[in-house]
Amino acid sequence: MAKKGSKSKNTPASEQQVTRQKKSHFTNRANYYFQEVVAPIERSYRQAMGIGNYAEGVKLFETLQSARKEYRHLLYRNEWVKVKAR
Repeated sequence: MAKKGSKSKNTPASEQQVTRQKKSHFTNRANYYFQEVVAPIERSYRQAMGIGNYAEGVKLFETLQSARKEYRHLLYRNEWVKVKAR
């Protein structure tokens, strides 16, 4: 006699559950751009300014400005991209 709550190994095909595919996850393209492009530039800019490397900081600030401008354009478009399933 089987124990209470145990599952039998030989279940008929009509009772077996079909595994569904994982649901696709989407994120805003602007958020993805910020994470991949803007945030690393911000980190390196803050690091350069913190150690007193102002020449490098000025270059990074200019690239940061252009990256933020692109980020604002992407926010306005409100496009969505598929990301890997978790």
